[in-house]
Amino acid sequence: MRLHFSPKQNFGDALNPLLWNWVFPNLEEISNEWDFFGVGTLLKKDMHSTLDCPKLVMGSGYGYGNAVKIDSNWHFGFVRGIHTCRKLKIPESFGIGDPAVLLLEKPEIKKMISKPGNKNLLIPHHRSEESADWKRLAGLLDFNFCSPTESVDHIVKSISCSKTVFTESLHGAIFADSLNIPWVPIFSAKYLNFFKWKDWCSSVNVKFCPLIFPRPFYSRNIPLTKKVASLPKLLLGKIGLIKRYKLTPFSPIKDDQLPTYAQEISNLFNNAFPSLSTKQRKDEILLRMQESLVNSCEKYGLCMNQTLT
Repeated sequence: MRLHFSPKQNFGDALNPLLWNWVFPNLEEISNEWDFFGVGTLLKKDMHSTLDCPKLVMGSGYGYGNAVKIDSNWHFGFVRGIHTCRKLKIPESFGIGDPAVLLLEKPEIKKMISKPGNKNLLIPHHRSEESADWKRLAGLLDFNFCSPTESVDHIVKSISCSKTVFTESLHGAIFADSLNIPWVPIFSAKYLNFFKWKDWCSSVNVKFCPLIFPRPFYSRNIPLTKKVASLPKLLLGKIGLIKRYKLTPFSPIKDDQLPTYAQEISNLFNNAFPSLSTKQRKDEILLRMQESLVNSCEKYGLCMNQTLT
């Protein structure tokens, strides 16, 4: 089967080869006419490569653009949450959770887990990291910092030794929750996706309570044409019609303004209510995923790693 995932340089997408070639050691030996959809927000029309080939979905979610049209070529083990099920018009029983949690069952990854520490951790979205100095912001907040483009080992270790994880990266929250580290979803830019967060939160039975920055964290120069084009969305955000539109960049935050901005963010974070799912729910999700993996082995000739049985 052909692993199908986004080539973007962030650890959520990068998990796929590391995870699935371990979960299913014979994955690449199964007919290469099949596409395999694992970790990621992949279930939109322009994300699948061949319209007529059979496809197996193990945990992917919807979140962008137009949803794929489900026909007889689509086969489901499970998807990220019930919101994806509703969008694709498939039974809600498929909405189990995000498969990234399976990676924490891998012995080599377990070795990376540390004891919780006393400092908070800041993880931006990979696009946000390109637009501003998040590492400096973390220093001003007296937080540790972790880039979503780091290695999986580094990210797991960074999250596991944290007090609370403040993250724009969905998989930062997913790993934190699985490691029993409280997490807070944060949003500094209008392009960040609420749907996929709500989708995953539905699977772990946690209410989605994002912290929206008072103004966008953006330090690049903004051309006048882009300012003019962005103004309508910014105004919609400021009057409260679409809250995240207030994060449309209009004026960059300069270096000498960053300490003041960091104080605004600190005040925001001080009012946060971190989330964490129950152990019972996490155990239920893992069990249901394992059952789905076993069923897929029986149906499609896959062989599952014995660590997961």
